[in-house]
Amino acid sequence: MRLPFGAIFVVLCSLAEAHAAQSLSLAWDRSADPSVSGYRLHCGTHSGVYTQTIEIGNATTTLISNLVEGATYFFAVTAYRTASLESSLSNEVSYRVPVARTTTTRRRTASRSPTISVSATPTGIREGETAVYRIMVLRAKLNGPLTVHYMMQGNAILGTHYTLSGTLGQITIPAGRSSGAVTLTALRTKLNQGSQTATMVIAAGTGYKLSPNYKSYMTITNIPLD
Repeated sequence: MRLPFGAIFVVLCSLAEAHAAQSLSLAWDRSADPSVSGYRLHCGTHSGVYTQTIEIGNATTTLISNLVEGATYFFAVTAYRTASLESSLSNEVSYRVPVARTTTTRRRTASRSPTISVSATPTGIREGETAVYRIMVLRAKLNGPLTVHYMMQGNAILGTHYTLSGTLGQITIPAGRSSGAVTLTALRTKLNQGSQTATMVIAAGTGYKLSPNYKSYMTITNIPLD
């Protein structure tokens, strides 16, 4: 449950600086409450619907990378004292990622865009354990490396309940390979019961199509502290 406290009001700066077509720099005002211990950035592709939460720590700026060309992203920030005491959302800012113009000549080709799916193994783990999201190329052979983009959804918070291997938000499948893997490590928390869900969703991107199995989830079960 979100609990407003003190006079916390986090304001995202109206200036969002694009470092590149797929990167974005965000900044916000620091809270006047000295008891604030950190901030969380919430983002999604629909206004008011935030499907991903990123732990920022005590910084008031961050760089968001691996954005999908042509997509519009929405951002808001919360401040917190502890993991369970969090401010209401700041005002929302949005950013549409530019689409790079190309001057290449169209050529006839017999190649087809590969279809991508994802599956989690196992689908349930406990704190301190690991699981793997397997991103697979279906019925195709890669002639070159393919970068696949993804987002994380669910009520599990990246950095609080789990970490992910590799570059956040993308995985590159080498030429000649049919899959790549992202390892999720469940972190120990102070929660003694209950569970959280972490869902990987493959995002639309250049050079591949999405299969019906474009998302997969795993459940992290909390265990009592020793």
